[in-house]
Amino acid sequence: MTPKSLPIVCLFVLAVAIVAQQPESHAPNQPSAEVQPAPPIEQNRGYRSRRDESLSRRERFDNSDIPPGYSSEDWSRAMAASGAYDRGYEDGFEQGWLAAERAAADQQRGGLYQAALDSGLKQFRAKRYGPAVRDFMFAAKNNQGDPVSRLHAAHAMAALGHYEDAFLLIRRALQLEPRLTYVPLDIRTFYADVAEFERRIEQVRADAEANPNEFRIWSVYGYFCLFSNRPELGASVLERAYKSAKNDDGTVKRLLDAARIMVPVSPEGRSAGKSSH
Repeated sequence: MTPKSLPIVCLFVLAVAIVAQQPESHAPNQPSAEVQPAPPIEQNRGYRSRRDESLSRRERFDNSDIPPGYSSEDWSRAMAASGAYDRGYEDGFEQGWLAAERAAADQQRGGLYQAALDSGLKQFRAKRYGPAVRDFMFAAKNNQGDPVSRLHAAHAMAALGHYEDAFLLIRRALQLEPRLTYVPLDIRTFYADVAEFERRIEQVRADAEANPNEFRIWSVYGYFCLFSNRPELGASVLERAYKSAKNDDGTVKRLLDAARIMVPVSPEGRSAGKSSH
């Protein structure tokens, strides 16, 4: 029996003792009999023998084993220091082993992430948007802090008409990296060609106009405009999305602010700005 099994044995002995202390139940209309005391629990000699063998010599300190030149106190301190060193070495080894396992897992996830991202980009350029979504989402699952795979997944989701999912992926990407709105990104380069991108953004526009009160579709449309070098149109579209968003968590506002600063201020706007100071 190992030391780890001792609590189980003690728990079993305690349970037996508790059961022995409980009064016996009596059947109805039967005279109650005198409760007999439980017989004493005999010690298990085999258990005691295995327990003694499992205990280390350090735990069963024996004065007869003190080397010459050591007092009882000196030898106790030396053995305690040795035990502390052993425990420290074992703890350090265990922590190092766990760190190595984490590093290996991170390396494996990194490899899976890159492979999935590369596959998704190839599928996307081949206009296979369904498999591209699967690959991009798998990449995102293997790198929870990566905004890039989520933007790619949003593009593929939009191509399939999943605008709410596309909006949520854009929102998550901006949560992970708010500075993305100021990155000079041209998403047209990810498509098979410019004509394919134009078909996709035209479909988003048509779906947005068919749903005038759905701010998520308008936000996706504005995102496409902003990151295809159309800041004026993007600012106009995102302004509409922002006005219809009842509870914007900052996603639409970030996109709108990024588009707005790229658009020249009209003479009316300059006059309004002067009069406000």
